[in-house]
Amino acid sequence: TRYPNKGTDYKKRFRDKLNAQRSFRLMYGGLSLNVFNNQIKKILKNKKTINSQLKLLKLFETRLDTILYRAKFSSSLRNAGQLVTHGKVFVNNHRVKSKSYQIKANDLISLDPTSFELYKISIRNSLKWPLPPKNLLVDFRTMQILFLNNIQQTTFFTLFLFNLRLQKILTNHI
Repeated sequence: TRYPNKGTDYKKRFRDKLNAQRSFRLMYGGLSLNVFNNQIKKILKNKKTINSQLKLLKLFETRLDTILYRAKFSSSLRNAGQLVTHGKVFVNNHRVKSKSYQIKANDLISLDPTSFELYKISIRNSLKWPLPPKNLLVDFRTMQILFLNNIQQTTFFTLFLFNLRLQKILTNHI
């Protein structure tokens, strides 16, 4: 019989996967387990996906609330979600009330002009100078964001302060 060694123990692998999922879900605003599992199943359904890790990051980084947070127009993902659900955000001049709305290439995101002071406070309170990712063109005067479709894996890893362990999240998913 084969005995598990310290590195391949089932409990250790399960614990590592669970911790990776928890940290990922918390990083994206405390996603519920059902929403998270449904998104993972969408990615894993397509067997032809070459890089499922990059596809997972693209899926969550093209959400409307995530883009508002990355552009520093809100202080947290939860705050960004509230702005969207309260009808303060427009995509291509149409009001959007779903925080999980998927942004496509060359979409223009604009904010309600009546709340400009709220956005300016969030920009001032950001931890560092608001340098958005390279896939976002942000105009801080008009409070508009143009989403470009040049998302690369190197763009994502500069955004995160810790190792995401995406492979652990995607392997052996229910």
